[in-house]
Amino acid sequence: MKRDIATISKRLEDDLKINGEGKIDSREASFDDLEGVIDLLNRNDMDFKNKDKDEWLHIWKENPLIADGRVSWPIGWVLERDDKRIVGFVGNIPILYRLKGKDLIAASATSWVVEAPYRNWSLSLVSSFLSQDGADLYLDVTANDAAEKILLAFKAKKIPLDSYETSLYWIINYQKFVSSALIKNGLPSGNLMTLPPSLAMWAIDKIARRVVDMRDTDKINMISSFDERFDAFWEALKNRNNILLCARDSKWLDWHFKYALKNKRIWIFVRESGGRLTSYAIFLRQDNTKIGLKRVKLVDFQTIDDEPAAISGFISRAISRCREEGIYVLESVGLNSRKIDLIKKIYPRERRLSNWHFLYKTKDASLAKDLEGPGAWDPTSFDGDASL
Repeated sequence: MKRDIATISKRLEDDLKINGEGKIDSREASFDDLEGVIDLLNRNDMDFKNKDKDEWLHIWKENPLIADGRVSWPIGWVLERDDKRIVGFVGNIPILYRLKGKDLIAASATSWVVEAPYRNWSLSLVSSFLSQDGADLYLDVTANDAAEKILLAFKAKKIPLDSYETSLYWIINYQKFVSSALIKNGLPSGNLMTLPPSLAMWAIDKIARRVVDMRDTDKINMISSFDERFDAFWEALKNRNNILLCARDSKWLDWHFKYALKNKRIWIFVRESGGRLTSYAIFLRQDNTKIGLKRVKLVDFQTIDDEPAAISGFISRAISRCREEGIYVLESVGLNSRKIDLIKKIYPRERRLSNWHFLYKTKDASLAKDLEGPGAWDPTSFDGDASL
């Protein structure tokens, strides 16, 4: 596999006619590079810049696979100029997956950025990421348009579900939502500009039944932490599905959402029956501060009692909470076709995403075959770094 990747990288370099911007060193990253990487992310307006030092370190130092000694893992790779300025980075997160009764280790790319004058050296970063040992699966679940094209050139594949082409969403505050849309397009966003279109959108949604009322919520509770119920839930879930799933026991959920819990950006809704957890939905506050959009996303929904219809109750509870907290929009990206069909019965709006965000690659021919069809996938924003 390493030889194939090196060949592809060399061909792409020849096609791009890579030439110098001074001397560039591509090497494995270390925690000593933290300040330089954060500075790079700040300069390029990356979401990762909002993490403080402790949160950045937590991703690797407290990662269950690393903390338990199951893997020895590079945190990523950097591009460094001869003056020691870091101009490129791709992070590398190990995540435990399960498929057909077997544990798999996935390498998830995160915070992949290269400054404009050095973009051609992106090939070196992706080559290092895809050539690493110890991973059964390589993922990028937040790929932008440029990353998608490069990964496809390295023979990565798009997951075989069209749910990653579309965002489903419900507008909670129409006037504030319109204001954010106008800001995004560089237009005035005062009341005189926002009131007419917001009233029109509300009327259209009312006719289309998109204004969701409370439904199917009598058995749903909101909780504040991941306890032993999630351990029992994961044991049942992982043994019932021939679907590729991230580990979802309390240890992994606590690691993944540690700072979301600390900063009160997460809502955890559960349904129980007979004293056991049967389904849950996790919603995460993910604002777009550049356009003033207050947003909550459905980042995970799982069920073990074949009750996917519970999603309507979870969405209803989340919409009610959004109204209480002044959120403008509730959004969902991902999930398998069955869950998507159920969500569409709650009449969300839809928008086409700018590119395909979720790509994967494996060096295992048997695993590649297992992942070919849509039935092997139930992607959510819990995968990879999408909600870290």
